[in-house]
Amino acid sequence: MRTLLTILGLIFSIALFSCQGEKNDDLAQLEALEAAIESGEATDEQVEELSAKYLEYMENHPDDHDSNSKHLQTMAQFQYGKNRYTGALSYLKQALRDHYVPQRAAAQVRFMATIYKDKLNNPVLGNCAYWAFVQAFPDNMDKQLIQDSLLRGVPGIPAQLDTLSRQLYDEANARIDYTRANQFIDVSEIYALAMPNDPKSADMLAEAGKVAGYVNAHGRALELYNWIHTHYPTHPKAGQALFMMGFIYDNEPEFQDKEKAKSYYEAFIASYPEDEFADDATFLLQNLNKSNEEIINGFEGEKKE
Repeated sequence: MRTLLTILGLIFSIALFSCQGEKNDDLAQLEALEAAIESGEATDEQVEELSAKYLEYMENHPDDHDSNSKHLQTMAQFQYGKNRYTGALSYLKQALRDHYVPQRAAAQVRFMATIYKDKLNNPVLGNCAYWAFVQAFPDNMDKQLIQDSLLRGVPGIPAQLDTLSRQLYDEANARIDYTRANQFIDVSEIYALAMPNDPKSADMLAEAGKVAGYVNAHGRALELYNWIHTHYPTHPKAGQALFMMGFIYDNEPEFQDKEKAKSYYEAFIASYPEDEFADDATFLLQNLNKSNEEIINGFEGEKKE
């Protein structure tokens, strides 16, 4: 028995060292490419090559949060240098959402604030990002300067969300105000990106997911619900986020995928059998590939019985 355990231990060690060696080799290749680019002005082709290498590294080493956070921040800086500000924001958000590293997060949140306010001319989101920076990193040496020079008289994110939620419905035109709805989603996202461990973050994301549904931004709703379920698996909203992903794949034409809907409904029922939506998920699963007419006929058949 001891011999078997020794052999298994050796096999595990060899596999571990082999994976670590591959990881180190991948990092060495990235660093060499970075050095070549940094030695002169980067061409578009070099930036695209490095971006592809970074994405490949993240796919192969998804748990190396430190390296992936650094890589995504570098990609954001390259995009920023090419005046691709929305691209830069996308990489910063990915770094904060999927690879949050406290010692880099402060710079990444502040970078977001700069892009929103100075490059995209969006003072609302810029101020929200600066506010989140001050709240998330109270010991940062620039906190007081930002608070005094940029945030004087600026309401905090909870107050902004409260105001936006009351303005979502445009009564004059009897419709949802799309501009305010998108602001609501963006502001909620900024809060959760800067303060992922705050108890209110998952709730804000859940409300943002609902608002995304109101304005038919179902792709964004899927991202928000996946964010909740992946990063807050023990939160009360995690189960309903899983249910809503199934519902979107079941019902929204541009995302309709009955197999995905089935897998989400089944996962939801198995993991959250006591949730208030469990009966709904069971019903939807049983009628997944039926037309409305078939469902109605099924009801009528049950009544006759």
